[in-house]
Amino acid sequence: MLSTEYLSCHLKDIEKSESVALNLQIYHLSGHEFTLIDRGCLSIATLARIEKMMKQIQMINEPPFEERVSVQGQVQLKTNILGKLFNTLSRLPAKQALSHTLPKKAFSPTVELLLTMLDGQEWRYVSPSYVMFDGRMAAYHFNDFIERMRIAVRQPKFQKKVAYWCGLASKNHQGAVKYLCRLLDKYKRLRVVRLDLTYQLNSPERHDEVLCKKHFKRFTENQRNNQLFKNVVGFIWRLEYGKEMGFHFHWILLFDGDHVWKEEWYADQIGNYWKETITAGQGAFHNCNRAARINGHRNSAGYGLGELKLNDRQKLDTVCKNVIGYLTKVDALIQSKGVNGKTFGRGVML
Repeated sequence: MLSTEYLSCHLKDIEKSESVALNLQIYHLSGHEFTLIDRGCLSIATLARIEKMMKQIQMINEPPFEERVSVQGQVQLKTNILGKLFNTLSRLPAKQALSHTLPKKAFSPTVELLLTMLDGQEWRYVSPSYVMFDGRMAAYHFNDFIERMRIAVRQPKFQKKVAYWCGLASKNHQGAVKYLCRLLDKYKRLRVVRLDLTYQLNSPERHDEVLCKKHFKRFTENQRNNQLFKNVVGFIWRLEYGKEMGFHFHWILLFDGDHVWKEEWYADQIGNYWKETITAGQGAFHNCNRAARINGHRNSAGYGLGELKLNDRQKLDTVCKNVIGYLTKVDALIQSKGVNGKTFGRGVML
């Protein structure tokens, strides 16, 4: 079966696509209703950069800065690979600022560790060659900081936290990929739709968790008796919360490809159903398939929406990495907290 064979190959390649979800997140800013999510996207990108820097710190053993003597006998400061992180780390926003931009979110253990240890570091406000209060250059204070980071990430307690976090992050992705493959085994051809459901930016309802979940329940339960969902054979969803956007849902709707050809039209109709019927005019939506068509990517292997055939492994790989990855990759950076109930789900496994 495709599901077992493909899942095994796909999971080996997940780490090669770390930036895909972030790129797609910026791409979706083209929708008018979603312009204010920009700060959140930039904050997510910041977290991704932190994760990348932490990997460098763990992999490279040489100190960021070293002294060397020139041919003239002068002592000079040599900048090694990690020394290039000095300015980047100096410019990172404070943990409190990121938490304000990404409320109700828990940062990954590595991000949490770096932001916590950065707090109060005085070398962040000067140049590497600046002589600090103890007579040593800021560069050497930075060397000490990097060494403390290396020691901290090697601690068993920290590694246990990372293992637990990564287990939670990968579980959703693996389950969703397996679910998609099972559906493709059965239907042979699917139509992949990405639809973002949210609220009007001037609506106070977007911050009402109880009302949001009431709308979600009504939206999902009414699908059984609504002709718009007649040919929906599967779905994957994610609930998120942003300071400006409030509560919003990302949906992947999987249509039977033998009965649906104009998936963009269905996305519009379902979006309007959310906007006008479920939320009584307080909702808003973004048809990602339409945005992809306008930008020339609707059926391209580089995007992943539209038609998906059983024998098109390249497109399947793109759907798993880009479309499903958009909903699940962020789990590696931040996870929701303070929101009661599930924040991710999919249809019943066949």
